[in-house]
Amino acid sequence: QAKNAKGGNIAPFNISFPSQEANIEAVQEVYEVANARRQRQSSDAVKLNMVQTIRKTIQAGGIVTLCYDQQSQSTEYLALIDHTCRNDHRARFFENWIDTLSRENVLIEKFFFRQDPRICWNNAHPDGIAIEELARLYPKHRLVVLDDGDYLLNPLRPQLKDWVLAAFETWNRRALVTPAE
Repeated sequence: QAKNAKGGNIAPFNISFPSQEANIEAVQEVYEVANARRQRQSSDAVKLNMVQTIRKTIQAGGIVTLCYDQQSQSTEYLALIDHTCRNDHRARFFENWIDTLSRENVLIEKFFFRQDPRICWNNAHPDGIAIEELARLYPKHRLVVLDDGDYLLNPLRPQLKDWVLAAFETWNRRALVTPAE
């Protein structure tokens, strides 16, 4: 028998269904995305290449010619998922996708927000964390916002709300992933 949130018999009712998330299988495209997201990126750091430096110095008749190798680093992501209500199926879909990428060794920090991404939360920050603090903690990450984007847009004009560019300016690589309808 269905029960309401307080355990009574008066509508609205909550019908509990067992979780089926363990039965969700990732399609091949998810693994292809994970492979592409694991690619390393150029770093600002360089390392002295001793063998090349000695070789070039000898070729230059003893004039020291320093040679450097560009270093690479793992690509890291910051995912912000719009989680509007307790049973938000779209948020669960996005979270499952991010978790699958994480299990495939894609480096992702995951946070949630309710419509306004200026305040986010996760297990480490259950009381919330400001977008400015996320920018300070994860400035080199690539930002991925998983949302329909409606809250970012001015409802009266076809443009972003005034605060959007300032909120995300730290990240020079950012993307908005929206659900297909």
